[in-house]
Amino acid sequence: MDLSVCLCRGRLLCLIAASLLLTGCSTTFVKAPDSCRSNLNSPISRFCQVKQNVLWRGAKPDTEGVIWLIEHGVRTIVNLELMHDDLSRVEQVELTTQKIFNIDYFRVKDWELLPVLASSVEDEHVVHFLAIASQKAYQPVYVHCRSGQNRTGVMVAAYQIIIEGNPDIDAVIEEMMTYQGFWSDVDAKYLRALALRRSDILRKISEMISRLEDPVQITCKDRKCTIGISRNPGESL
Repeated sequence: MDLSVCLCRGRLLCLIAASLLLTGCSTTFVKAPDSCRSNLNSPISRFCQVKQNVLWRGAKPDTEGVIWLIEHGVRTIVNLELMHDDLSRVEQVELTTQKIFNIDYFRVKDWELLPVLASSVEDEHVVHFLAIASQKAYQPVYVHCRSGQNRTGVMVAAYQIIIEGNPDIDAVIEEMMTYQGFWSDVDAKYLRALALRRSDILRKISEMISRLEDPVQITCKDRKCTIGISRNPGESL
């Protein structure tokens, strides 16, 4: 076998092993970097209010974090984790209020290495997320992966570049890198290429909005939350 092929495969295996190792790491509370203008005093690790009443970001919420999100008016949760769900944890919470809450829940099963190994697949995930996050009926949206760094950073930066049309790509990437994600350099390269395809990505988002899957519905009342059938956004129970 050609030596270059062996080296390439070896590097790929190392990247995959590193990704799986990092994915399995436990998370402890880490405050969002100074680039975050407001963390709303959230107990969630790396929580940041990206845009008021529109988009929040952070790490995977524990039970306390889920309670905080619900009681602070989150409308939609988007989980980017490849293998782990939030729903069993949601069913364990005990709220501090008797108010009734309805939350929509989506999975966009992402992987840290897609920007380098399969950028076209990452495009699909970005389009999927942005089709959700750009809809007023779903806002505020809370997006998370495990640590709130790599996958979450890509989606938030894509929102700023594609939806908001921020022309200062360097500033967007610099802000993303303040979260010190392990794959930041790879993600930066992907985002620069994504910015060049903004018109095409916007077209794909528009097409995706019309065929978005119904979200899983989380209903909270009497201080408990249950998982119900999927429904359209804004539809009353």
